[in-house]
This record gives sequence, structure tokens and C-alpha cells, in this order.
Amino acid sequence: MKKSMKFIAVLLALAMAFSIASTAEYRPDSGSPADKISGYFTQVSNGTVTAKNSTEYNHPLATWASRLSYCAYQLKKGEGSWWLSLDEKFGADATIITLLEDSGFEEENIQSYNTGRNDATQHIIAHRDIAAAGGARPLIVVTIRGSATFLGDWVVNIFTALGWKPDFATQKGVVLENLDAYLGDHGMKDKEPIFLITGHSHGAAVGNLLAAHLNDTMGCENIYAYTFATPNVQDGGKEPFGNIFNIMNRNDVVTWLPNSTFGGRENTWIRHGVDYHIDMPIPDYMPISQWIAADPTGFFGHHPAVYVNWMERKEERTQQEMDDISEDCPVGFLPRLIYFK
Repeated sequence: MKKSMKFIAVLLALAMAFSIASTAEYRPDSGSPADKISGYFTQVSNGTVTAKNSTEYNHPLATWASRLSYCAYQLKKGEGSWWLSLDEKFGADATIITLLEDSGFEEENIQSYNTGRNDATQHIIAHRDIAAAGGARPLIVVTIRGSATFLGDWVVNIFTALGWKPDFATQKGVVLENLDAYLGDHGMKDKEPIFLITGHSHGAAVGNLLAAHLNDTMGCENIYAYTFATPNVQDGGKEPFGNIFNIMNRNDVVTWLPNSTFGGRENTWIRHGVDYHIDMPIPDYMPISQWIAADPTGFFGHHPAVYVNWMERKEERTQQEMDDISEDCPVGFLPRLIYFK
């Protein structure tokens, strides 16, 4: 009888251990690569999983978003734009697909849209489960590619600099339509998903508008948005959403455009959310030879690798640090003499 009881106790102990191990798979404080993604959005306190506040700057999440927005320029191996071919940060094999798969997203849940090389609205939507109060919850990641070709997207940038007004709102509508279809196809509409929206340059502008729209329809607490090298997105109507963070290099002229002051009047073009202006002396974050090659059009400091390198300089930065950096951030090649506010 005693031996039987001991045997049963051992079985119960093994079952409990298995159960704990299975539960730990989705704990954001565990060390596996997949669980690291959960930790960007959730935290554990006294054994309870709670969501991180989307309106509080989250540097690890922002850093991951910068990598996604950078790798979006290469959908398939060997088919990257001239942006990626000039930088060896992730290696020649790096693609947005492999980065997502390394982050726990399964291939069948990763969908690319508008994949033509000259298409200004190429984007990738993917989902996976992450830890949440009461169990797993779907995370939807929307990554919007920036300008990829000189004769395609970059012509838009140049005309924008001359005062032409791009229609980012229409492009946002294209992404939103595909996102709605994706949620329906994957049965996500009634599962209370949370969203990460990110993009660089042209993709940042479209992402900024998309995040603002989702704030109104899905609730700010469910939307995490980090955009990089973000242009102004519309003429007037700024919404100061606290969960949209626009990270911009003071030496990046694209972040000043479109700008109606070129027409002799006060600038009324805006971005939604919180703007962080950061100072990136170019040679410190990217080899000078690559920087010169990457910016033949004169849009200095705009390369996505410059942003990723700055983000990775520190594992953690608080919201107060980002506020302080942005407040005392010079612009131009004589940074201590010229300030742009």
C-alpha cells in the first residue's frame, strides 16, 4: 500500500512538473526566444501576468520594431533593395520572414501583400500567441516597408521635398483593408488581439496613420506603434496619442517633410503621437563609406541601419531618458550651433 501511494505521489509530482513546464512556455519572464517576444508586451508580478502600458515607451519593443522595419526591405533572400545591400548588419540571408520566424511566428501565419518591387504599400502581417491574463492572446504584427527603389518610391520623396503632398491616407486604406481580411481569414476578430505597427520612412508615415485609425476602433490599450524616420503624414488634425512613438534622427531631412513653409506660410503638416528627436552622428552608427553610398539623393542619416544601430546601443532606455534626449537634441552637421525645434 505504501509503495502504491509513493508511486502515485511520484506520478502526481511528474504531472505537476509537466504542467508547470507547459505553462512556463508562455511566461514573458522565461528565456526562450519566443517567450522574449511575450515579455515585450506583458509582465509578471506575484505570479500574475499583466499587459504593459502601450503609452509607456518600451525600449526593447522599440528595438525589435526597428529590426522589423529594417528587414521589411528584403522579403525574400537576394531580393533586397539597395538599402540592404549596402549594410551587413543582419547578413545577406536576413529577411523579414526569417526574423519573424526566429521570433516564434509560424510560416503559415505570415502573409505579405503588394509585393511588387515598385509598390509603395508593400507590407507584411503576421500573428502568434503571447502571454496574457487568463491565458494566451493573439499578437498581430503589421510591418510596412519604406521606399525601396530610386525610380519608384524615391521619386515620391523628391517631389514631396518640392512641396507635393503625398496621399498617405489612401495607402493606409490599402493596408487596413488587407488587415481586416487577414483577421477574418485567421478567425481573429473576436479574440481581442493586440497590435504592433511599425515601419521606416514611407512605411512609417502609413503606419502612423494606421495606428491612429486602430486607436479609434480597437482602443489605444491594444495598439503599440513605433515608427522610424517618420515624415509628416497629413495637413492638420494632429492627435496626441500616447501610444504612437515616432523616432527620428535630427540629421534626417525626410522627417521634416512634407512642409508647407516652402510655400511661404506656417507649416501645418503633422504626425500623430509622440515625437522623439534623437541625435545620431552618422560615422558613429554606420561606416562612413556605406553612409555616403546609401544616400546618393542627399537624404542624409535616413538609412534604416542608422536607426537600428542607435536603438541597439543600449538595452534599456526609460521614457524620461527619451524625453531628455529629444529635448536637448541638435540638428545638422554643426550640431552644437544649430537647433531645429
